[in-house]
Amino acid sequence: MSALSDTDALRQRIEARLEALRDEIDAKLGDAVDVTQALEHVGDNGDQSVVDDAATADFADARRDLDEYHAGRAALKRLDAGTYGACETCGEDIPRERLAASPFAARCIACQTRAEHDSGMRPTSM
Repeated sequence: MSALSDTDALRQRIEARLEALRDEIDAKLGDAVDVTQALEHVGDNGDQSVVDDAATADFADARRDLDEYHAGRAALKRLDAGTYGACETCGEDIPRERLAASPFAARCIACQTRAEHDSGMRPTSM
């Protein structure tokens, strides 16, 4: 397989995931709006608490998907710029296995771990 077809296949994989994320975000935000509108018809504080929790979960899920969507768009930009696969922190090659598992990865595992530790984030696959 040529490098060009590898790049084309990668682009198609990323674009397919971005399309799926757009659909998921739309659905989750729509669900959150529906739940939020239900607040007007909630009978008591217990019911309101359940509705609030459901809306909060939908918004949190949409936010996580939106973050992944932005990571995917950034991966496409790196692909276009010819820098895809290079760690944005140290410049070393990101192992192919990592990119296969997480095609939106912008950092090698060591730099990603360090960035998450420094920011107080929980580890992710990005």
